[in-house]
Amino acid sequence: KNNELSVIPGFEIEPIKGWIIYSNLRWRMNNWGNNNHEAKVIGTLADGTKGYLRAENNFAVGQYTSYYTSPNIYSTFTKKIGKHDFTVMAGYEQELLKYESSYAKRYDLITDEVPSLQTATGRQEATGKMGHSSTQSYFGRINYSYNEKLLLEFSARYDGSSKFPSGYRWGTFPSGSVAYILSKESFWSSLEEHVNTLKIRASYGSLGNQNVDNYLYVERLPISTNLAYIMGNERPNYVGMAGLISPGLTWEKVNSKNIGLDAGFLKNRLTASFDYFIRNTFDMLGPAESLPAVLGTPMPKSNNATLKTNGFELSLEWKDNIKSFNYGARFLLADAKSTVTQYY
Repeated sequence: KNNELSVIPGFEIEPIKGWIIYSNLRWRMNNWGNNNHEAKVIGTLADGTKGYLRAENNFAVGQYTSYYTSPNIYSTFTKKIGKHDFTVMAGYEQELLKYESSYAKRYDLITDEVPSLQTATGRQEATGKMGHSSTQSYFGRINYSYNEKLLLEFSARYDGSSKFPSGYRWGTFPSGSVAYILSKESFWSSLEEHVNTLKIRASYGSLGNQNVDNYLYVERLPISTNLAYIMGNERPNYVGMAGLISPGLTWEKVNSKNIGLDAGFLKNRLTASFDYFIRNTFDMLGPAESLPAVLGTPMPKSNNATLKTNGFELSLEWKDNIKSFNYGARFLLADAKSTVTQYY
């Protein structure tokens, strides 16, 4: 079974014309549960006799619960002065995810007719975990348009993640783009019959990746049961050695550069779009270099590589109609090459 409950209350106000403030609270609870019963199975063996195909029975139950809370607030302001259009946006976002899970299994059911942990008498297995992760983000964007033909945009994010240690938790990720619609210029009227629309554009963007497990920078001591040696007439619980950690773990940064153009032909029934991009990934998250097995512990993840990807995308699309019948077709061609330029 899987149950989910979501609540998203929010409000929107406009103190003055053009200035809008919006806020909401996203709350979500997920609850997942699973029961598994493995019964004894009797079948006919190769020699024709009856026997157990599975002689041992058991019953297991697992459960996972998570709570997600995210308050958000952002504000936009728009202003038009003649042929100039301005939009400014700023906001704050926070996320908190708490989760816990448990799993229990017990063997030797008294009867397969009533499978449960209580009706089992054999050995037991139990495990569980709990944890949390959180982020905080400050972001903003500025848009400018001149006469709807010159478009500029600049944005930036300042993100923090609990998955990284203090001092490496925050990252700044700026982005910007520019576009020029030549077909809106007066000199384009003589060409409009052949090329209905034409836009050239360029952009630069930076993003952060925090897709790693929690607590990789915290030394954790593994707890186990039934020590191999008998001490005081019993096999006690014991604590193992802490594994290696990555004290400098931080954001993986992806910087992308892109140039492209969009064009329309035959009354914009045929459209074409072309992009060429170069994407550099710095401080890639991955396993560290291999060390001799005598070390006795696996190497932790670290920021230890740089990746470069360059390629292009070409798209051609036809849209038209025959009376009330609409139809279309699209052709897409893309190619990209990735190279690890540095490994450290």
